Amino acid sequence: MKIAIYGKTNGQNDIDAQVQQCREYAEQKNYEIANEFIDDLDTDGRSFEQLIEAAADFDGVVIKDRARLSRDAMEYELKMKALREAKLQTFFVTE
Repeated sequence: MKIAIYGKTNGQNDIDAQVQQCREYAEQKNYEIANEFIDDLDTDGRSFEQLIEAAADFDGVVIKDRARLSRDAMEYELKMKALREAKLQTFFVTE
């Protein structure tokens, strides 16, 4: 299965550790990493939009945890809807 990795930081999180956890998860599941998308204070959500636009290139997305999509319940549901509509399976490293 080809997957993308999505990471998000607000400047306080260590994005390298977050992405590494996703890579290790993908490796354990024998997923092929097709791309990585990282949102930070500078990208303001554009990387998530790029992930959705590139969805045809992979089958799923690995994310460290649900909070990386959003801590706001409505925004979280909107992003999950976008992932479903893009026909991407979503895998969280930690639940």
